Amino acid sequence: MAGLCLLGLLACVIPLASFRTTRPLVIFTEMCYEPLNVTLVMGELGAGNITVDILGRNDTCGPPEKLYHALEAGSKLVVGSFRPELCGSLMQFALYVNTTLRPWNCPGTFHDSLGPSTTEIARAFARVVIDMKWKSVAIVTVASGWWSALSQSLDMELRETGVVPKHSFLLEMDSSPRSVEQKLRILKKSPCRALVFCMPASLEIFNYSRTLELPSHNTLSIFLDVRSLPSWRSLLRQRNNTAPTLSDVLLFVENDTSDGTFTSTEEYVVKSVRNAVSGLSWTSRFSLVEVFTDGSFNPVVVVTDANDTAMVPGSFERWWSTHEELDDCDALCRVLASGLFSDWIYWATYLAVFLMVTLLGVALLFRYRLLQKRTSKAPYKVLLAASDFTFPQLSDNLRVDEGIEAMLSCFLQQLQEFGGPEVDKPDLLQNSGGASARTPLRVGSSPNLAKQVIVDPRVRYNGDLVQMKPVPSVGSCELKAKAVELLVLLHGLRHENLNPLIGVLAEPPRAALVSEYCARGSLQDVLQQDDIKLDWSFRLSLLTDLVRGMKYLHTTQIRVHGYLTSRNCVIDARWVLKVTDYGLPAFSEAQGIQPPAKTARELLWTAPELLRHCTLRKRGTQPGDVYSFGIIMQEVVVRGEPFCMLAFTPEEIIEKVKHPPPLIRPSVSKGAAPPEAINIMRQCWAEQAELRPDFNAVHEQFKKLNHGRKVNIVDTMFQMLEKYSNNLEELIRERTEQLDMEKKKTEQLLNRMLPNYVAEKLKLGMPVDPEEFEEVTIYFSDIVGFTTISVHSTPFQVVDLLNDLYTCFDATINAYNVYKVETIGDAYMVVGGLPVRIPDHSEQIATMALDLLHESGKFRIRHLPCTPLRLRIGLHTGPCCAGVVGLTMPRYCLFGDTVNTASRMESTGAAWRIHLSEATKCRLEKAGGFQIEYRGPTEIKGKGMMDTYWLLGREGFKKELPDPPSIEFLMNISRH
Repeated sequence: MAGLCLLGLLACVIPLASFRTTRPLVIFTEMCYEPLNVTLVMGELGAGNITVDILGRNDTCGPPEKLYHALEAGSKLVVGSFRPELCGSLMQFALYVNTTLRPWNCPGTFHDSLGPSTTEIARAFARVVIDMKWKSVAIVTVASGWWSALSQSLDMELRETGVVPKHSFLLEMDSSPRSVEQKLRILKKSPCRALVFCMPASLEIFNYSRTLELPSHNTLSIFLDVRSLPSWRSLLRQRNNTAPTLSDVLLFVENDTSDGTFTSTEEYVVKSVRNAVSGLSWTSRFSLVEVFTDGSFNPVVVVTDANDTAMVPGSFERWWSTHEELDDCDALCRVLASGLFSDWIYWATYLAVFLMVTLLGVALLFRYRLLQKRTSKAPYKVLLAASDFTFPQLSDNLRVDEGIEAMLSCFLQQLQEFGGPEVDKPDLLQNSGGASARTPLRVGSSPNLAKQVIVDPRVRYNGDLVQMKPVPSVGSCELKAKAVELLVLLHGLRHENLNPLIGVLAEPPRAALVSEYCARGSLQDVLQQDDIKLDWSFRLSLLTDLVRGMKYLHTTQIRVHGYLTSRNCVIDARWVLKVTDYGLPAFSEAQGIQPPAKTARELLWTAPELLRHCTLRKRGTQPGDVYSFGIIMQEVVVRGEPFCMLAFTPEEIIEKVKHPPPLIRPSVSKGAAPPEAINIMRQCWAEQAELRPDFNAVHEQFKKLNHGRKVNIVDTMFQMLEKYSNNLEELIRERTEQLDMEKKKTEQLLNRMLPNYVAEKLKLGMPVDPEEFEEVTIYFSDIVGFTTISVHSTPFQVVDLLNDLYTCFDATINAYNVYKVETIGDAYMVVGGLPVRIPDHSEQIATMALDLLHESGKFRIRHLPCTPLRLRIGLHTGPCCAGVVGLTMPRYCLFGDTVNTASRMESTGAAWRIHLSEATKCRLEKAGGFQIEYRGPTEIKGKGMMDTYWLLGREGFKKELPDPPSIEFLMNISRH
């Protein structure tokens, strides 16, 4: 039924289009809400030689269909004011009927609107909030017209200035008093300093805001009145003068004059019509206005052209003198106003709180001084200062080849993420120490680089290399007394197989435990490096060091390690294994911090009884350390991860270990190590903790494995060096081949991103000079309604949509002699005639545009299969300049007026149509075979009126093209 009504409306409107007048048509919606002297307005306009037609009150204030009739049958230029809910639909309809619409009360984000944009309004009001020192703000808006967009802009601008809105309320224009009360009643419990009403004038909402008793909660009501209809200014002028006082009511309005005063409605509309007819816009100024009980107004603060605030002399001082006390007062005002406390109770409470805070501060200061004195001098110095450390500094100077290397690395990573082949990057600098000496290692993936904790082997403390273990902190990094005593105890532990603890750096954001640096990395790193040949004597030496270190640790006051894995067994430059990260469970308990949760892979070294009891696992046990040693021994014997020979995931392994039977343990063949070693390993991971040997017994059994002698690690090292020298030549040859393969891959990627001749010059280090082309044809397209599609899609669905569409487009344009420049969001840009000059560039681009239009017509969105994808295309032919811009991520870009005109052809086109300029049309007619239709004069931004054309097809092009949207479809869009 709605479609039949629209068809009837169009049948009545379209025949009148031929009777359009040359005089501008003026629509005054002001007359719907307040008296307007039309005769006086016509006289003032006539005195300025401006002749207009004014739409009658019945058509202006009637149903919206009458305004559509007026736009269709009226003048080519329509100016005036509209209701906020009609701004968007009327703008769309005006574009369809090719009518220039210049409203003065719609935000400047709409086409040809003379009013300020929502961003300008929000930025001006945010400036007033800062200068007025309002600490908390609440926003009330309606889901109608552009008010919701204004409230969103206001929210973002306030957040950028550091004021986070305390509440946000969304109302309906026809909300009942009960529903309004339910939403706003939270203001009684949680008041704020400024309550901003971002909506059209409503007497019901104004009267209800008076009943909230907001002044007693130290709340000001600010009504945004920026050329809106109906107007808060008019409503407050016409209200009953017997209403309560308005000392807490302010208006934020757009000025009629530079000094913040207001003119009559007739003077205001005459000025607006003059500016709109002549196409002139005026600079928007805003004022914060005080409202008196007699309906008069007085400006208090004026926002100048430079978005700065200026206090109105006299008015501001008078208003501030009555509100200064409220501004200084906060939540306590409500308590004092209710009379719950008398003055003497208030001062007694204040004095008691002051004394308590003072005593607490003195106690904390004394405690801090005592701890600082004890731990800042040898031999108990464990509290370290950041000034004693030297952290790595990365150079800010990027060479051209480094920029290209970073760009290609990014593309290689993206290629692997989208299903490309795995690329093994050659590393000729790989050494047995694990970490590279060139690139610092960082922990965490936070986007804020300033907050990333540097864990870098090049960190130095008093000139010596150190290792830093990040410490999770909650709030302040101040150490507790028990934690400091524990650190002193850990600092005093000395053994050749324990990595000494130097101290703790308790200054954010680098809070960490500092220990000596071991150049070879962890035991896990060494086992994973296949280049290091470890015979049994070498492995036995490492295991013996581990047993000796744990034996000593279990005899100290620490008693247990708790977190023993192959990752916290480190190896120094002399190939001596040392145990590190000991005492962490006790430190976490003393400091009162929660250890980070471990993954299933990190729990593979944990004993079964500890897996079953979380509380016991946090502290650790000595039998649990023995079990962990057995798992580490399995890693050393087979040179693999824990349980690597079992086809289970870490989660499944943990579940089976926790709940036997069947009993699950690593499967190690008898030939992988001497039988005595295999027997020791199996004893260590026994299911019952009491059946496991302690480290004293394990140490005695390792003595038998070494036949009672010490292992000479130096002899073992010489044997290893001899083996390395025999394999060095073969290793270099293999790495050189890998490097050549990677070089070819990077060259192929570079040739895909830039023209061949540009890529060759960049690889040779030569500059790429800009090049001028006498004539090229540029293609622009975007998706009509892409914003609406994005609203109904998740970010991942939007990415999949654009990837599917432009993958299809990329495959299509390969059949034509054209060059794809770039894609920006939903925009797609292609050029013909460069970088290789061809004579038929216009024909190539035009045929390609028809082909892409065909592809868009049959394209289906995966998550919205019933939503058509309407492509809008614009073409223009002319000269342009091309060149490479930037060193990091260099781009091949086009410059010139031809690029701007082609973009305007696309933006002023229509869905499923190809919009041509006069230059492109002439080239296609010269080539022949193209079907072109004259559109008519079109207003092009920056160009004025231009004759443009529609490209309908080409002879011999048999592919089906989508039908452009019908008039009924566009009418539905304009109504909604």
